[in-house]
Amino acid sequence: MNAVSATQARWLTRVKHLVAAILAGAVSASLLVVALSHAETAIFFVAYIVSIPLYMAAMGIGALGGLIASFSGMASLLATQPLNIPFIYAFSYAVPATIVGALVMFTRKPRGETIPVVGLSEGHLLTAITVYPCLVFVTVVGLTMSHPGGLLALTTEAFHAITDQLGSHFSADQVTLLKSILDRLALVTPALAAYAWIIVNIMAVGLAQHALMNFKWNKRAPFRLQELQVPVPLIYAVALTGVIGSFAPAPFDYIDSNLSLILGLPFMFVGFAVVHAWAATKPRGVFFLIAFYALISLFVWLVLLVALLGVIDQWAHFRQRFTPTKPTTPTL
Repeated sequence: MNAVSATQARWLTRVKHLVAAILAGAVSASLLVVALSHAETAIFFVAYIVSIPLYMAAMGIGALGGLIASFSGMASLLATQPLNIPFIYAFSYAVPATIVGALVMFTRKPRGETIPVVGLSEGHLLTAITVYPCLVFVTVVGLTMSHPGGLLALTTEAFHAITDQLGSHFSADQVTLLKSILDRLALVTPALAAYAWIIVNIMAVGLAQHALMNFKWNKRAPFRLQELQVPVPLIYAVALTGVIGSFAPAPFDYIDSNLSLILGLPFMFVGFAVVHAWAATKPRGVFFLIAFYALISLFVWLVLLVALLGVIDQWAHFRQRFTPTKPTTPTL
């Protein structure tokens, strides 16, 4: 009797998980539709939380739950929206959420430990999130090779079209200056777009984990910024693509420069981890962090120094020299 009850309980749990995953996908797809339907209003910012239900399904149910949620969202959009909407959903939300969700729930056994741990480390997970836009960028470059000048030319032409539309509101000198600025911006537009996508997905993963923890549905330990350590080979990837981007002929200078900028983003977060670890050793570390982020918001170029600190920490191991007394970094 007990065996039958246990079997029934397992099947009931599976059914609940299946329904929850399907609903998560439907909610995710609905959020995208709402965002695109109000693209010219502040409601468009709903697009930034589209992937949260997908991550909640993956991190609360398992990798299979994330996959089912992604298929559910795709099916909902294919049944109700033009084909371009499911295409955007697939490559911007469903595919990366499925991959990252699987990595978040990947069971591993750390060196020297006997008990398996659920989920990749923070650093490996951040690296995986960073690699995805690199692959998308290279794919888009390949698809646009037939156009004269490739992706860079298409980006520049789009910026010039915007400038031409605004031309009547500015003087000739102002239009020339604006075109010059946008031409330079076009060189790093892929990296800037990747930064936005990476940060949004990091926030989505963190918010999904936080929500699951509130309901005690989380299957992995909380994320901790202070423990972030990216794989060392990533440094060599950044250096190699950076050198090629500096000295190679077109279009490889454009491609590798953007790849180097994208792959270098995790070191900015490592730099933030060092700052948080240092602040944790101080009695009023929270106030230091508030001042630090206020300064960063005023002088964005300081982020470069933070990233450099993250690179140096890979060898100097600053955080190992600190003895935190009270963590100031909240867990997610």
